[in-house]
Parts: sequence; C-alpha cells; structure tokens
Amino acid sequence: GRKKAMLVSALLFAVSVVMIVMAKGFWPLFFGRTLQGLSAGMIAVIIPVFMSECVPAQIRGIGSTVFQLCITLGILLAMAAGAYYQAGVNDAVAGVAGDATQILAVQDEAWRNMFRSSLWPAVVFFFVAMGVSESPRWLFRRGRKAQALEVLLQGRDRAQAELEMREMEEVAGAAQERRAGGGGDSLFQRHYVVPLILAVVLLGINQATGIVAVFTFPVVMLHQSGLSESAASHTGVWLALTNFTVTIFGVLLVDRLG
Repeated sequence: GRKKAMLVSALLFAVSVVMIVMAKGFWPLFFGRTLQGLSAGMIAVIIPVFMSECVPAQIRGIGSTVFQLCITLGILLAMAAGAYYQAGVNDAVAGVAGDATQILAVQDEAWRNMFRSSLWPAVVFFFVAMGVSESPRWLFRRGRKAQALEVLLQGRDRAQAELEMREMEEVAGAAQERRAGGGGDSLFQRHYVVPLILAVVLLGINQATGIVAVFTFPVVMLHQSGLSESAASHTGVWLALTNFTVTIFGVLLVDRLG
C-alpha cells in the first residue's frame, strides 16, 4: 500500500545516509548516493499520489501542490545547513595555521556532517508515516470499503464521505464496463491524451530551462563564477529562500485559478 511504500522509502533513505557518512572510498559513496536518489524518487512519486487520494476535493489542488512547497523548503534548509558547515570549516581552517592534514580532516568531517544532518528528516518522516492511515482509494480498490469509509470520515463529514464513496463506486463500475466491452484503462485513451501531452511538455520545458541544475549545484556554480566559498554558500541560501517564497504564491493560487 501507499503507507508501506512511504515507510520503505524512509528506511532506504536512512540506510543511504549511513552508507554515505561511513564511506571510505568511491564505490561505497557511489552506491550510497544511488540508493539515496532512488529513495528520494520513491518519495517524490508516492506522496503526491497519496495526497491526491486522501485530501478532500475542495482543497485537493493545494493539498497536492504543498508537496512542491515542501521540496523548496527542503532545498532552503539544505542550503542553510551547507552554509552553516561551510562557516564552521572556514573558522576551523583559520585556526590550524595552514596544516594541510588538519585542514583535510576538518573538510572531511564537514561534508560527512552535512549528509548526517539529512538523517533527521528521514527519521521524522518514518514515524509520521507510521501514524497516517492508508489511502481510502487504495483500500476501496482492494475491496476494503468499510475501512475506506472510516478513513474518509477522519477528514470530512459523513455526507461528504458517503458522496466520495459513491463516486468511487461509479468510477469502478465504469471501469468494469469498459473492460467488459473490450476497452481498457490505457493512459492513451482520448480523454487522457491532451493532459498527458501537456504534462510531458511542461516537464520538458522545466528541464530545458536548467533550473534543476541551478538548484542542485548553485554553490558550486557561484564559487566557480568568482565568489568565495562563504559568499557562494550564503548566496545559495538567498536563492533558495526566493524559490520557497515564490512557490507559496503558486500554492495559494492553484485552487483559485484551476
């Protein structure tokens, strides 16, 4: 189910952090980062689906896009953590008077601490996921209708919950009729094609702008452009803060504009 997938992704992320922090060579670091990317990808798919299946219809848009807001908040916190550890490295390096061995030790400890700090969100996410209910639509599709209704009643009144149950019944009935008539639930049906094309085009445009690279490696880019490591770290924080602030307006508008 959705809940189990969230728990697994949190555990995989936590394991990846341990692998990275304890890495003593390229391959342990490579496999740790690969596992971290896979677990983050799982979370990026599971959470929007879970939100869309659980949130009441009248706030479903904002409920789903809050996930994007949380991503920008995560980027901001990551940048802030990087700037914090960068400042610590600068202070420590200034105190060892050019000793190359000690400088390397300080830098090695700093990047490991950066990754170690990402363990806490995974731990919090795991325990929060343990306390959430399974998606009502997932339960419904598996014939557990009483449990689905019980979950719906946790977030809306009985009239709204029963309405959504009837809607799920209608959708399930329509799907069964299509299958009986030789039709399928293919994503390439006529009424899905236009939204699918729009989604793919928007994702392509998003990637083409390079924004993913900008918010993945801003400190590196700024440092290579001529800024000091400290200035690059702090500028990266301001960029992330701007991204987070602008995203708030988008989240607030999504249900109003449709």
